[in-house]
Amino acid sequence: MQARVDVIEKADVWRVGNGHLIHIWEDNWLPYQNSHKIWSPKPSNCDIMFVSDLIHDDIRCWNAPLINETFLPFEAQQILQLPISFSQSQDEFVWGASQCAIFSVKSAYRFLKARRDLLVSHNSVQDIDQQVWKKLWKIKSIPRHIHFAWRILHEKLPLKNDLFKKRNQL
Repeated sequence: MQARVDVIEKADVWRVGNGHLIHIWEDNWLPYQNSHKIWSPKPSNCDIMFVSDLIHDDIRCWNAPLINETFLPFEAQQILQLPISFSQSQDEFVWGASQCAIFSVKSAYRFLKARRDLLVSHNSVQDIDQQVWKKLWKIKSIPRHIHFAWRILHEKLPLKNDLFKKRNQL
């Protein structure tokens, strides 16, 4: 049962109406973004909480300067392209894994298959990394050369710039 709820939570997305129900930083509401959530870090002095705070109520359009100032450029562009309801209808929770926003077993299957394929491709990259490390450690060479190669690949060399940063942090 929990697996079903997990699928629904990951694929459902809010459709913006008046914006009063949608929490900007917690809810799924960007339909074209992976995970449908905002990736931009919340500014420390930011008091906007709901999508309605991003909308000019009197003229029913997005507050573009506020959006461009608060969010990463690609997210700001996505937000500004979302349609706003002129009738100020309530926000709706819709199925985000299909273009028509209607749940079907077929769309749920495709959603789960795409997630699985993404995980498999990520794991195959990790497998390649492991193969590289195994080959590196099997090289017949002076141990300090292998260790040096390992440090290069892990970006663990004490370069002048890194040493300067560390010294200024102390």
